Amino acid sequence: MATIDVSGFGTLLPLFGFLLIFIVVYATLNKTKIIGESKFVQLLAAFIVSIMFILAVQPREYILSIIPLFAMLIIVMFLILAFTGFIGGLESWGKGIGKGMVVVMLIIFLVIAYFVFASTISPFISEIGKYPKVIGAIVLLVISALVSWVLVKSK
Repeated sequence: MATIDVSGFGTLLPLFGFLLIFIVVYATLNKTKIIGESKFVQLLAAFIVSIMFILAVQPREYILSIIPLFAMLIIVMFLILAFTGFIGGLESWGKGIGKGMVVVMLIIFLVIAYFVFASTISPFISEIGKYPKVIGAIVLLVISALVSWVLVKSK
């Protein structure tokens, strides 16, 4: 049986990281119009930010380690959408049952992801405990997200 050697793609990971950051930053700048509507200025800013991410060691390692997880998340979300499409969509099951199925599948995904990536994630989790400001920032972020969600839902 013939095998294919794809180890050469490892040398292209910095390029993939650069492209991912460039596209995300450009799309964000283009959509929000934070720095104006000039495409040249948006492209230049996206290029500079992506170059800074690639040249700095820690952000580059972070991006290169998160790209496979991001790809896996996209695949899982596609499978969830395909599953809900195969069962007749959320309308035929009722909104409560369809949402419940998606929540259960999301919980299953998170539990499996925890067990698969526990050895990778545990050093980062143990480091967070050493910095109370980080924990405070995370708690504040979660609270502000919940308050924003409640305010948007109430309108």
